[in-house]
Amino acid sequence: MFGFSASVVSAKYHDFFQAGKLARSIWAEACATDEKDAILGVQQARNAMTACTYLATISVALATAGITIIFDDTKIQRIQQLALHDAMLRHLSGSTLVQPTLVVALALGSLYASFICFAQSVRLYVHTGFYIRACTSRFNPGTLTVNEAKKVCIHAGMAFSVGLRLFYLFIPLESGGM
Repeated sequence: MFGFSASVVSAKYHDFFQAGKLARSIWAEACATDEKDAILGVQQARNAMTACTYLATISVALATAGITIIFDDTKIQRIQQLALHDAMLRHLSGSTLVQPTLVVALALGSLYASFICFAQSVRLYVHTGFYIRACTSRFNPGTLTVNEAKKVCIHAGMAFSVGLRLFYLFIPLESGGM
């Protein structure tokens, strides 16, 4: 899966987060130490920014559309009626275990949180492109180091990963609550 065999990942890393951090660190170092690879690094950062921007836009658009549900009494009543027939939200006696509006609020919260993570990732990938190019520049007096480029790249990737997980959390919450 994703180019890693489970035995290799489990033998060297505790999880895919650690493997991703190491891969981003190696990639950033390779790009920040070779002027030819720097242009590839900047292009990859641009591609990552595009993906993050698309996902941020989708997250905030869904959350903004969904917020209207909470303030519409007719929709809330309909959700409560649907929840009485939903095996995930219904107790055996017929009453709901969790208020459906809480599930909707959690789903919207996960979308807004994913938007924040994606926006942060875009911001950090912008910086990654500058750091990578600046590290290889002959005009860099040594003030920007490869380690700083690696840290920014790792943080950008982690913000993206967390944002993606929060975005995916929306799916079971939404299907259980609506």
